[in-house]
Amino acid sequence: VERGIPLEVAMPAAQAKDFRLKLILEFDSIDSALSKIALDEAEATKPEDKANILRAVGNSVGVGELNMQVLRELRACLVRAGGNALAAEPDHWGLTIGFGRLLQAQGRLDEAEPLFRRALEGPEKTLGPNHPSTLTCVSN
Repeated sequence: VERGIPLEVAMPAAQAKDFRLKLILEFDSIDSALSKIALDEAEATKPEDKANILRAVGNSVGVGELNMQVLRELRACLVRAGGNALAAEPDHWGLTIGFGRLLQAQGRLDEAEPLFRRALEGPEKTLGPNHPSTLTCVSN
């Protein structure tokens, strides 16, 4: 992380396919799950390995700081994955809104705003401005 090398998450093809589907259908839940990651709660094969790792982390940046760095990198991975999924499914309103929320939470408002506008335009054109789904998009 300190050397500027981006974190990449590798997974088998079947899991990658499931992840892509979850990106489209449940984007917000993935981001929510990421925020619950706590390195001090991670498991190790041997208890002494976990203790040694936590001690080493505590003597360097600290567990809290490392948690923040890992979360930042995982969210960067999620941004890349979300952008790729959105490129493949540009008319999926839920994905568009979820991706926009993630960018908004990262303070990337200039990138989030067009996504929110695009997510609103779809239901307005398809369903009309007074349809309940359109109104839900407006309120979100």
